[in-house]
Amino acid sequence: MSDFATVILTDGALDYNKMMQNLEMELLRKEILQCTKCELAESRNNVIFGEGNADAGIFIIGEAPGRDEDIQGRPFVGRSGQLLDKILAACSLASRSLLETRYMGRS
Repeated sequence: MSDFATVILTDGALDYNKMMQNLEMELLRKEILQCTKCELAESRNNVIFGEGNADAGIFIIGEAPGRDEDIQGRPFVGRSGQLLDKILAACSLASRSLLETRYMGRS
């Protein structure tokens, strides 16, 4: 089960809005993992859904996944990801405060 699918308790009571957000993220993740609508589906090793804090105030979207991302199944792990980490560190932003993903659009 992904981090998005965990149920959050607030002061001992179920946080319904958070639970629904987690459910929506999990459904979206499952749909994306099965997607074959573009040419990337024919050659990819992994689907890059995204990782990080779903409640983040910053959502970073990169272009189509590169070789390193495809091998590891994680966003921003190649050279551009290393540069991004340096930029975020210079801005005092921790990756756990972000939600990062890659995007492959259809033309």
